[in-house]
Amino acid sequence: MHELSILRFLNFMVRSKSVRTLLDVLMIAFFFVVPHFGLTPIYIYPIVLLFICWLYLKLFHESFDDIGFRFSDFSFKSLLIGCLLGAAYFFFNYFLLGPLLQKLLHIPQADVKDFEYVKNNLVGYLLILLIAWTLGVPYEEIIFRGFMFTRIRKMLGNTKMNFAISGFITSVIFGFYHLQQGAGGIVHAFLFGIVTTILYKGFKGNLWYLIFFHAMYDTIAITAIRLGYFG
Repeated sequence: MHELSILRFLNFMVRSKSVRTLLDVLMIAFFFVVPHFGLTPIYIYPIVLLFICWLYLKLFHESFDDIGFRFSDFSFKSLLIGCLLGAAYFFFNYFLLGPLLQKLLHIPQADVKDFEYVKNNLVGYLLILLIAWTLGVPYEEIIFRGFMFTRIRKMLGNTKMNFAISGFITSVIFGFYHLQQGAGGIVHAFLFGIVTTILYKGFKGNLWYLIFFHAMYDTIAITAIRLGYFG
């Protein structure tokens, strides 16, 4: 009898749109907040939170496929194009967009003191790049451009500006996710989110392009920190 009651409750949760919306909002807040508590190392929390995301989707008979992440979508084309675009955007941001924003908005560069250890630590430099490519970046793209973006679109319904508004909201969340990097980090992360949303649309929801775009951008940025161009 007790098991039957639990099944009925779970069935109600799956079928109720209002309950799903509330749970989606709570999950978005959960994924936004938890990484900032520093409860687990950077090489642990992406695995734990992606597993929680998988369980949550499974509760509603969904999977990572439904939020745009499919292993079958991987291709060397996505690797090549994603990396080239990531490199191009870094240099555009470093030489043009960044200085322009500093001049117009009077915002400082992003605070990257958390990564300054790579300047004199080759092992640390290589390790953070490995973590970025295998855990950090895939986590952020699956959670932000995958889970959050698709759930916000569902909440908004079939409105004319559904995609644009969802992309804007997700980018704002992504911007404040980088609060530890100061005002400069928030603004640049917000704009980065806008760019990746455009790429998401251009590549028809294939998250692999975004993962490689993001990973290459971070690779060059971390390398620039090591060489003394940041920080």
